[in-house]
Amino acid sequence: YTSMAGLLSKEGYSTAFFHGANRGSMGFLAFANKTGFQQYYGRQDYDADPRFGKGKDDYFDGHWGIWDEPFLQFVDRRLNSFRQPFFAPEFTISSHHPFHVPAQYRGRLPQGPLPIQQCVAYTDLSLRRFFETARRMPWYRNTLFVITADHAVTGVRPEYRNLVGRFSIPFILYDPRGELKGEDATTMQQADFLPTLLDLLGLQREVVSFGHNVFSPSSPHFAVSSAGEMYQMVQGNFVLHFDGVRATGFYDKSRDPG
Repeated sequence: YTSMAGLLSKEGYSTAFFHGANRGSMGFLAFANKTGFQQYYGRQDYDADPRFGKGKDDYFDGHWGIWDEPFLQFVDRRLNSFRQPFFAPEFTISSHHPFHVPAQYRGRLPQGPLPIQQCVAYTDLSLRRFFETARRMPWYRNTLFVITADHAVTGVRPEYRNLVGRFSIPFILYDPRGELKGEDATTMQQADFLPTLLDLLGLQREVVSFGHNVFSPSSPHFAVSSAGEMYQMVQGNFVLHFDGVRATGFYDKSRDPG
């Protein structure tokens, strides 16, 4: 496979995949091996933080794996031992069904009409603590942080209660040195990360990719998703629905968001 891990390994990067669930969960360990990651860290590899005075089983959520807050602290500690430069994705797990949060945070986190919102608040807190620790690490200012999601969730606001909203997720690039600033409304999809990040890292090489560099003015910018028996393509304000044979819908989402 063409992957960030495989490409960056050839450039001298240390590569590791972090996932607080059991090894093999969701097929991530096998996929990490296939895509060239040098190391994999799961629930069985988690070292309990001695500051809390507990064993690793005390941090198991009972369903998915290690709670996000302690596991993200583990990620910080492990990254501090890596040879630089490194590439290390981490897949958080706490903002999922059955929508539980650690006992010490029950009733203390913001809630909303959807049960997932309290869990998202917990993961948000966990990310905040991750960055508080990361800021003290020697690699922090030389690291580009990417925050995104594997999929969207049911939305509260009306603009998310449609097929475009069903696939709308955040794409955040955080540069501690402040060289990347502002917001960009360009349509982007997950496949765009590979060419975009290679360009930001200054690695000019030919690759096979289904994505495009989101910062390139000469590249087409669109997103394609599969919705049941239909394909959806979003480009700018326009949305095309296609059933594999013919177009079944075409509309301007800025004028007709529903």
